[in-house]
Amino acid sequence: MPIIYVHGVNTRDPRHFEPVHEYLRRIVAPSIAPDPENVRISAADWFQLCDPPKWGGIARPSTPLLGQGAEVERRELLDAIVAKLPRSGPASSSLTSGHVATPNQYSRIEGLTPDDLADLITVSAASNSIDGLQRARIGIAADRVARDLAIQRSVKAANSLEKQLAILAASVQESVEQQSTLAGQGAAQFLRSLPGCVSESLSRIFGSPIAVASLIAGELRPTLNDFVTRFVGDVLFYMTLRGTANAPGAIPQVLISELEFAAETKRRRSGEPIVLLTHSMGGQIAYDVLTSFLPEARSEVKVDFWCATASQVGYFEELNMFLASSKNFSRASGLPTPFPCAHLGRWWNVWDPNDIISFTTKGIFANGIDDEKYWSGMSLAAAHGGYLERPSFYRRFADKLKTAFPVGGAEVDVRA
Repeated sequence: MPIIYVHGVNTRDPRHFEPVHEYLRRIVAPSIAPDPENVRISAADWFQLCDPPKWGGIARPSTPLLGQGAEVERRELLDAIVAKLPRSGPASSSLTSGHVATPNQYSRIEGLTPDDLADLITVSAASNSIDGLQRARIGIAADRVARDLAIQRSVKAANSLEKQLAILAASVQESVEQQSTLAGQGAAQFLRSLPGCVSESLSRIFGSPIAVASLIAGELRPTLNDFVTRFVGDVLFYMTLRGTANAPGAIPQVLISELEFAAETKRRRSGEPIVLLTHSMGGQIAYDVLTSFLPEARSEVKVDFWCATASQVGYFEELNMFLASSKNFSRASGLPTPFPCAHLGRWWNVWDPNDIISFTTKGIFANGIDDEKYWSGMSLAAAHGGYLERPSFYRRFADKLKTAFPVGGAEVDVRA
């Protein structure tokens, strides 16, 4: 089962694929392949084909808070998860009573679902000096721990929130160290601070909402500026250099080559499905490849399952911006855009209502798309990449694949 990942805009770190690869290997691949360690997982990287701004990006006005928004973004997500915890006392906030909530109000943690619990631990790691690969390993360990029935019983039996967190921290640390001895030291440092990280968030949620909102607005301004600048630049690069249907440019050719290699792998591995995961602008590249470049080349390559996260495919089709777009398909004509079934089996489109540049496909394409909302609880700046940082997303992805392609079973048609 080849799995191919196509990144989106604002990607420049050569190591960006490491945490995504770890999640795909440990959570997604086992859901569909009996030998997940042999599943080929690759990235169709295209960021290196986008030239940097000639003047270093000075067209974007600078702000005194440049680069200080990331920590606030991550704390927002942590707060959103912790807000689901049951409290031992009555709910109150400084907006209504002037009372500031304390961690003592949150006496239990077993009220969280396994997904929320795994995300809570993982996002707590993001606020520490731990690299993306280590955070992914912590996320994978947290996903395992949150679903372990014996650990669930131990957590429920603990008589305080502090003891519950200590059990979780020790269990996650053990799992991380089993994954990689290289991750042990950094993970242990984080896990020792887990109770403090969560307690701090518990105190902040109802502490001073107005002040926090003001701080977030101020610190996210430069983050949004940087993001919008990169987003526009990457979109323009692709649209200018994508080529024509019979002469693909360098960017779409990266994905075409990966898909051709995946097709060979599929033949060698008894027809296991080709799975494509895209993020943001990667979705538009994939759609052009599936609807124009592959058909024009008379290619027999077919993607069996496409997960498009945070994409703008629906919006680009509304604007008629794809090579295959046609004004014949519109609200005025009453004809929906056809599902690209010649080169695509299943399409799962995932969007976050907090992500202002992710779009639905409902009402635009003909039946066949599994269009689903995924709420991250993150700010409008952080939500765009939030899908790929949470174990719960990969668990949902794995469940979708397991339903569509049961290991050792018959293929199941899950299209609408």
